[in-house]
Amino acid sequence: MSEPVQSPPDPQTPATRFISLRWRFLSPLAFVLIIVAMTGAYLLATRLSRGLDEAETNMLLQTVQSAAQRASERYEQQRSEAVRLAFTRGIPEAIAAEQARSLAQSLETIAAAAGLDSIIVTGPDGVEVAGLVHIPSQDDFALSTATDLSDEPLIQRVLAADEASTDSSGLMQTADGLMVYTGVPIQPDEQLVGAALVGQRLENILAALQGTAGADIALYDSDGQMLLASFALDDETLSALTVDGAVFRQASTTAAVIVAAQTQINDLPYRTAYAPLDYGDSRLGIMAVFLPNSVPYATEAGRQMTA
Repeated sequence: MSEPVQSPPDPQTPATRFISLRWRFLSPLAFVLIIVAMTGAYLLATRLSRGLDEAETNMLLQTVQSAAQRASERYEQQRSEAVRLAFTRGIPEAIAAEQARSLAQSLETIAAAAGLDSIIVTGPDGVEVAGLVHIPSQDDFALSTATDLSDEPLIQRVLAADEASTDSSGLMQTADGLMVYTGVPIQPDEQLVGAALVGQRLENILAALQGTAGADIALYDSDGQMLLASFALDDETLSALTVDGAVFRQASTTAAVIVAAQTQINDLPYRTAYAPLDYGDSRLGIMAVFLPNSVPYATEAGRQMTA
């Protein structure tokens, strides 16, 4: 018998591809695992961002409360020194006799001991009897006399103080810059003889408010104009620190802390909160507290993990 002849393979017929049972099982499983991993990474990033958001918001609120507490402590210190000055023996007599030089010696001792930047003593007409300003570069005090301060709102409030309100605080522009003063009337035997004011430079108040929390702070007056900030200021930074009118009105008319939208300063994202800057019973303006915002970086890391 003749052997059967095998016909050559038809080149038009595709060869059958062999796929093992192992790959048929593992391929869909790997695909599912990839989807699960991406979903897990997304959920993890979302949870991380949410957790960071809550933690950093709480830290921001705590920082605002700490700054407000330090403002209160600084006010109490100033008020205590002003009261001590008003009740110092010989002060009323020196005011009445307009003995500026002898008065200055007592004032300098008090200012140096308390770490004050300025002391002002006026007569009942608001005219300065003696005023001291600390000169840091010389570590000494400069004396001024006879300056008419009767038009200063703070001086007027102090001299008009009654039993219900015996002290007042406020900002005053001096030849050495803005100062925060707290003043009390000098009235031995209930007879008004003048006013005693103790003050510190606004930059020193700002440094005290910052403390060691690592936050940046900007201070604004009652009209919303920025007075001072811990940031290095340029045109771009000044624009970023401008307060929205609605936010300012809300912050200046309530005791609540206003958490605002993210602020971009020097190409970095910051969380921002606004709160009234109260100094005793006086409201000096508002303060803005800034803390770095880490959420955008966490969100970007999550996006890269799922990309």
